[in-house]
Amino acid sequence: MLILSPEHKAALAAKLAKPEYAGLSHAEAAALLNVAPAITETRQVPRPFTRRQVLAVLSPETLGGIMMLPIAPKIIDAINGGDHQALGEYAGALYANGKMTPSEYQGIAAIAAATDEVTETTGHEPTPFQEIFGGERFVIPSGEGHLSVTVSGTCLPEMVEEALS
Repeated sequence: MLILSPEHKAALAAKLAKPEYAGLSHAEAAALLNVAPAITETRQVPRPFTRRQVLAVLSPETLGGIMMLPIAPKIIDAINGGDHQALGEYAGALYANGKMTPSEYQGIAAIAAATDEVTETTGHEPTPFQEIFGGERFVIPSGEGHLSVTVSGTCLPEMVEEALS
């Protein structure tokens, strides 16, 4: 049963000659040819912080002074809500008005500015098989009196076997 044209057979055989396919069964090679590499995007996201982390930076005197300010509820909301921007802005204003020491300000600013790298999958590249054949259709004969099957964009173990014969 022939599935591949001579040109297809040669192209698939050339791909299968690469080291990553050496020693694989026909099914394993077909499976590897059908793996679509992920397209990923890496970005920085604000690192979550806790109230305990923020309070650990402040001395009891500074904390007491801040809690006496009319804006204290908004500062507490920013801390409890994990609002990095507001935390940084409040820390800057408190420092500028002498309500926080330089080291306390630096500690809070570091918490507000901390980020983590996150990698997300945004799509997939074509499979190695699709790189060679795109969406080309292949008819797989089932024998006399049986229906044929058509596949597109997917490598079957029978194709690997035929390419290597």
